[in-house]
Amino acid sequence: MIKAKKTDMAICLCSCFVCVVLLISHTYNDIIVTTRHGINFWDILLDGKILEFYHLNVTASGNDYYPVVQGCAYNILVYIVFAIWNFPLYLLERFANVDVMNTIPCLVYSKLMLVAYTAVTAFVLKKLLTELKVSKERQSLLIYTFASSSLLVTVVFITGQYDILSLPLVLMGILAFVKREDKAFVFWFGIAFCFKYFVAVIFVPLLLLRHKKVAEWVRNLAMLLVPVLVTKLPFLLYDSL
Repeated sequence: MIKAKKTDMAICLCSCFVCVVLLISHTYNDIIVTTRHGINFWDILLDGKILEFYHLNVTASGNDYYPVVQGCAYNILVYIVFAIWNFPLYLLERFANVDVMNTIPCLVYSKLMLVAYTAVTAFVLKKLLTELKVSKERQSLLIYTFASSSLLVTVVFITGQYDILSLPLVLMGILAFVKREDKAFVFWFGIAFCFKYFVAVIFVPLLLLRHKKVAEWVRNLAMLLVPVLVTKLPFLLYDSL
């Protein structure tokens, strides 16, 4: 038993070492420019021009290796998450004149947001597995399998794709579904839908399993769209003025 635990610990440490190396040694243009957009969020907000966010935030990342000018294409919630996480970078750039877009520790810090989201996802997954009465031994194996999978390692530690922002929300929605908390189920999927529309592929089958009446399908699908409308309409209405 002791030998098996030591082996498990060694495997986990090796996996962590590989992930740290990949985190430091790789970056990708998408997260760099979105980090820039998130940092710019604060200046736009403090200037009282938040409804002009998408017009004012067409800019280059500031990174020497990716000088392409790029606008914002995602829901405002994505940029709020980036803005909150990268607030320290905003302060360093604004008050200490640090070139945050070309400084390796700053770039690594920006990617650490995805690592934090991975940890949150693993935590919610553990709660879901507990609710499903999965044994603790199986839980540990499943969580390790998830966290060390080649797909997750590639997406989080190499390319820095932020699709994972929606994943804890989806799992919270599934957890609510399992608990038969229908309002929470729709709420969490509604917020997740703001981050990634593909979550509807998970939501719709679960909705059909839970409800058999067309009226309930229509009502819940309408509720799913509420967060998207709330976060998009102010910008659309402002543009139309």
